[in-house]
Amino acid sequence: TPAGLYETLHARYGDLEWWPAEGPFQVMVGAVLTQRTSWTNVERALGNLADAGVVDMATLLALPIERLEALIRPSGTYRQKALRLLALFAMVDERGNGSLAAFLDRPMADLRHDLLAVKGVGPETADSIILYAAGKPVFVVDAYTRRVLGRLGVTTGGSYDQVARWFQEGLPEDVAVYNNYHAMLVELAKDQCRTRPICEGCPIRSGCPVGRGEESP
Repeated sequence: TPAGLYETLHARYGDLEWWPAEGPFQVMVGAVLTQRTSWTNVERALGNLADAGVVDMATLLALPIERLEALIRPSGTYRQKALRLLALFAMVDERGNGSLAAFLDRPMADLRHDLLAVKGVGPETADSIILYAAGKPVFVVDAYTRRVLGRLGVTTGGSYDQVARWFQEGLPEDVAVYNNYHAMLVELAKDQCRTRPICEGCPIRSGCPVGRGEESP
């Protein structure tokens, strides 16, 4: 069950302070930049933006696109991501009447609808923004989550929303729980449940067909 898996992971990892970004603006930028790259590369790009004084929506929207591309280059596919950032914050600027806080302080369904309408913003990016920037309870599903559930033999139907629903229906509607759960799944996938899993010492091994050697990874 989602609650049982949470308790097992919590016994190993405890409460993790995550998302690794400062404030809603940086969370939103990071959610776009982390697409198809590591957080290490994202941190370099975020550092470049901060050093250049790009610390809010208005400053980013005023940047020439070539300058934005240069600053976020460490995150990869920087031309595509620059366009996505500009489209995202142009929409936020319009919907929030120039205020990021006003945009985020709206019903979750409205937020998700508007975010998903931006080219290049899929469910994972949108939900990361909703959970970590807006502080609203939605479960973020990423490749790590899918890998862990797949090896555990949990069948959710496979779509993003079906996986998220599996977690949300079995947990309290709590931002802190969703936040920590996502962080613990990421840590598990990095530590043990890698592409080639290290099952020795894994906290969920006893409940995992792959960990017990009954199925191949």
